[in-house]
Amino acid sequence: MTPQLARRILAISAVLGVLAHWLLKVNSWRAGFVLWVIVVLSVAFVVEATAESDAVARRERRMLYGSAGVLALLLVLRDAESLYAVDFFAFMVVLFLVAWRASGRSLRQLEPRDALIGVASSVTAAVAGAPTLVLRDADAKPMDAGTRRSYRGFGIGSLVAAPVLLVVTGLLASADPLFADFVEHTGELLELSLVGDFLFIGAAAWVTAGALRGSLVPVGITGTMFRRELGVPFASVLPLLGGLALLLSAWIGLQLRTLFGGAAFVAATADMTIANYAREGFFQLIVIGGIVLAALLVTDDVLDRNAESERKSFRILGQVLVMLVGAVLVSAVTRLALYLRFYGLTDDRVFALAVLVWVAIMLTWFALTVLRGQRARFAPGVLVLSVVWLGALNAVNPERRVVETNLRRAEQGMDFDVAYHARLSGDALPALLRGADRLAPAVAAELRTAVSAEWKKRAESRSDWRMWSIPYVLGQRQLLQ
Repeated sequence: MTPQLARRILAISAVLGVLAHWLLKVNSWRAGFVLWVIVVLSVAFVVEATAESDAVARRERRMLYGSAGVLALLLVLRDAESLYAVDFFAFMVVLFLVAWRASGRSLRQLEPRDALIGVASSVTAAVAGAPTLVLRDADAKPMDAGTRRSYRGFGIGSLVAAPVLLVVTGLLASADPLFADFVEHTGELLELSLVGDFLFIGAAAWVTAGALRGSLVPVGITGTMFRRELGVPFASVLPLLGGLALLLSAWIGLQLRTLFGGAAFVAATADMTIANYAREGFFQLIVIGGIVLAALLVTDDVLDRNAESERKSFRILGQVLVMLVGAVLVSAVTRLALYLRFYGLTDDRVFALAVLVWVAIMLTWFALTVLRGQRARFAPGVLVLSVVWLGALNAVNPERRVVETNLRRAEQGMDFDVAYHARLSGDALPALLRGADRLAPAVAAELRTAVSAEWKKRAESRSDWRMWSIPYVLGQRQLLQ
């Protein structure tokens, strides 16, 4: 990186830190955060155009910048908190990929362990990128060892001196009223809010500078780190994979007894009704699917890649585990269907079902690639499939599906939880207001009153435009009409 580019990044980051103070100092990151991200990504595009890189790296880096921008926009295109969490997580994953890409590897060479490398690269860039720009990159002349030692010594000395100086200041103030009055007036000049503002701006500028540098040049993490093949023998992973297979087999066998025994068997064995049985265990089953997938990925990564006989044993056992987890996930879907029958649908169940679908897709893709000796195709395929899954999840609008499902149940005589539906976000409001007429008159009136009261509170807590999303704004306008 040239000194001119390093100085440009430092200057731009200082401005972006001030902008971050204006846009991000709110309780909820929505419109303000998205605007800040768009500005930062625009700057990244400009900075990237002046950096030296090959055509493939430039194309993939710009694709990742664009993907981050699209994911940021989703934060204001949807209003549901659960969907916000998923979209924000995907946004962070793209940032990790940007930092990982700076190490020199192409997205086509992506491997499962690169998830950890991307996180490490991002954290390292955010923490050490700004000091590297100041102390090394921005200086046209390399810093000699003596100067570098002086800077490091001054920083360490400042950290050591700070508590000592504070203690001495307190003792002097307690020993003399005049000095205490001087300290008090000095503290009034340096208001805590002002200090906090400067700290926020500095932290934002620090992280931004490190992120911009880390998107172009790796900070302490190279393309060869963390890539040593461990060559673990199959015997070392057999207890884990074999134990999982035995546990899942035993569990599935018990489910078959439940299937044929029905409600009487559940009541006699677990001392609960079918309704309560359906309500329990759904989330746990999804977590189990994720654990098995993670175990298979780690096992594939650490096994000796040259021992073909052991690889074959792993593939056979892996196929067995994939089929067993498939049966577990089918059981989870069955429980959701029972839960829907007795209790209706909620947004957390919809998101859990979405995660279940993602796990099922990943397991299927794992079986089609890694377990067939094509492990190089797995991680790039995960990216593509995850993009499709996330796009479909946002397009489906989970909260709207919840409202429409529960309205149909209400028309069939089932209970409709007014308090729960009134708390849903702007994503659900249009369907909720349209469907209120399908409810009994008393329930519809109660729903409209509850929605009005809830959105009045939201108008007070989200009065700042930086916390708005598009569905929230449209919902407020719809209620005013």
